[in-house]
Amino acid sequence: KQTIFVEIKEIIRFELDETSTAIYLTGNRVHHSPKSLKDFEEMLYEYNFLRVNVSSIINLSHVKAYINGGGGFAIMSDDSKIEISRRRKNEFLTKTANI
Repeated sequence: KQTIFVEIKEIIRFELDETSTAIYLTGNRVHHSPKSLKDFEEMLYEYNFLRVNVSSIINLSHVKAYINGGGGFAIMSDDSKIEISRRRKNEFLTKTANI
């Protein structure tokens, strides 16, 4: 078992995987952790991360664009398209307006 240390600014997003949490980093790197999304959500909320749907937490500093409609979609710095749930839309828009 190996522990990898990364700077917070390198984390683009977290995605729930079948048996783990995938951590997407700059430079097209992906690591997997046995920690739950809830664990990461609690650890990183104050660092500009937001849970935007049941299976995704994003680093708001890596949002490039927003596509409106329903909850909408965030386009991330790695060009991934992450759905924003209707329930999280207002918080997402408020927090990204302050970046």
